[in-house]
Amino acid sequence: MTECVTTSRGDTIGYVRRGEGPAVVFVAGAGPFRAIDPQTTETAELLAQRGFMTVVHDRVGRADSFREGRVDLTDELAAVRALIDVARGRAVLCGHSSGGAIALRAAVEGLPVDRLVLFEAPLDPAAGGVEEWTAELYRLLDAGDAPGAVSHYMKDIPLEVLEGLRDSRPTGFDPATP
Repeated sequence: MTECVTTSRGDTIGYVRRGEGPAVVFVAGAGPFRAIDPQTTETAELLAQRGFMTVVHDRVGRADSFREGRVDLTDELAAVRALIDVARGRAVLCGHSSGGAIALRAAVEGLPVDRLVLFEAPLDPAAGGVEEWTAELYRLLDAGDAPGAVSHYMKDIPLEVLEGLRDSRPTGFDPATP
């Protein structure tokens, strides 16, 4: 059953909590949300059966955590903090893709994180052009060019990954044409 918590920034975050015991809070990547991410739900259910409390949420701006406008790192960290509070004040953070970067930042910021599980986190200190890439993404979003923003965001994703996204989305969804 979906529950909600309000962050220190006023955002309402939809989540599902399962089980009892040490807490694991899942932080998804930029694209998925609970309704289209059965793998995370299954993992959370298995962990709950093994004595863990799991918390799976929709990131700020998505599905049951929807709100208008830009979402920044401060908003995401406030959501993680609220979810750790839901999990009785301490948690392992399990972050995928950009969720891994958010989880890492939460730990660096001193949130009560016991451990990190990060996979496919976009962390490459040698990568250049991040500021330019981000500026272009925001320019497209501010101009109301959602298809252009999606194309820009996904330009380096391999075709087979895009095919997998198409297969995992509701009927009619095409990530290349939002």
